[in-house]
Amino acid sequence: MFANAWLIRGFARTMPELTQALDEILTSRVVDQTGLTGAFDFHVEWGQRGDTPRDPSVQTPDSIATLVTAFRERLGLKLARTRAAIDVLVIDHIERPMAD
Repeated sequence: MFANAWLIRGFARTMPELTQALDEILTSRVVDQTGLTGAFDFHVEWGQRGDTPRDPSVQTPDSIATLVTAFRERLGLKLARTRAAIDVLVIDHIERPMAD
């Protein structure tokens, strides 16, 4: 999979792989609620031709709105802000190992 600040492209990728890439681009947790299984090819651009690729996590409110529109128009996927339960790992204590 390839992603930058204005493009995401994948070949034979699953929805969890796509949501992981979107996590990095949007710097926010993305949860797959499509129920789709299997692998898909996709190519979505939301920037302007000639834009200089940069850190994918550098998004502006305008570029996020354009991304949401591009995903709806190109892939038929709706990206919506919502609340959902997610699994987290909490480490509440840590110690150095003792020498044997």
